Amino acid sequence: MNNTVILSYHIKAWGNRRKADVAKIQTDTDKSRLNVTKKLIDSDEFKSIQKFNTEVREWLNSRSVPSFFRNALMLVKTDMVSEVDQYLKDAQERLKVLVDNLVIAFPIHKESAKLALNGMFEDGDYPSTDVLRTLFDIEWNWIALNVAENLPDNIRAKENAKLQNLWEESIGEIIKGLRMGFKELVDHAVDRLTVTPGEKPKIFKDSLVPNFREFLDTFSARNVVNDDELETLVGQAKKLIEGISSDDLRNDVSLRSYTAEKFAELKKSVDEAVITSGRRFDFDDDDAVKKVA
Repeated sequence: MNNTVILSYHIKAWGNRRKADVAKIQTDTDKSRLNVTKKLIDSDEFKSIQKFNTEVREWLNSRSVPSFFRNALMLVKTDMVSEVDQYLKDAQERLKVLVDNLVIAFPIHKESAKLALNGMFEDGDYPSTDVLRTLFDIEWNWIALNVAENLPDNIRAKENAKLQNLWEESIGEIIKGLRMGFKELVDHAVDRLTVTPGEKPKIFKDSLVPNFREFLDTFSARNVVNDDELETLVGQAKKLIEGISSDDLRNDVSLRSYTAEKFAELKKSVDEAVITSGRRFDFDDDDAVKKVA
């Protein structure tokens, strides 16, 4: 609790789809079984905003972890707060530029929609450009989760116990989540790099090494529960791929074989770490709870 701050954020966006009038669709299908939507505009500017919003979510997800006790609440390490806050401020300004581009092009897209949608076009589906601008934003707050001090002592004690239990369960889920995420990457690397005798080497994407490196480079930011065991395993993986590219692994047979062997060894430790976390944080097991406490 002392190592983290809670981030609540929301990315606002205008919805580019509306329910279509099924009565205007010619089909032999029973229309009562249809649920059809229409795309209001076909816009590169709108797609750019969608792509940007996805990038913002991915950036935040790589530098925080879900709280698990409340939806839409993320846990951020205290030493990462300034960086995350500045990123969100910058993202908010970058989003405004993208929205300006959409606002400028919006009247043209609306006119195109009249032709494309024909009888399905409804003017009321489209906001004015002034309103449209307000429908996009990135909002966030840094909040604390605690029990009110002015409650009666008996109620405050019960609420403190419930809150403590929430934190303990969250810790367990965070550890399992991080370990499972790492395990999936290691499993994938072993699967792609291992060459079975008599078979051709498996094909893997250029993103194999970059995706792995992204997880490793941002792990410390997400290790809000100070999982030292996983930190050690992540450090071992960093050394394995240091200075190596996806092309190196494709073109150098001996390097590929050596890396696959080392990842297979690492996989054994990672698998055990996942099993251990599952046992350690089984909150239906009284003994497990005692171990955590």
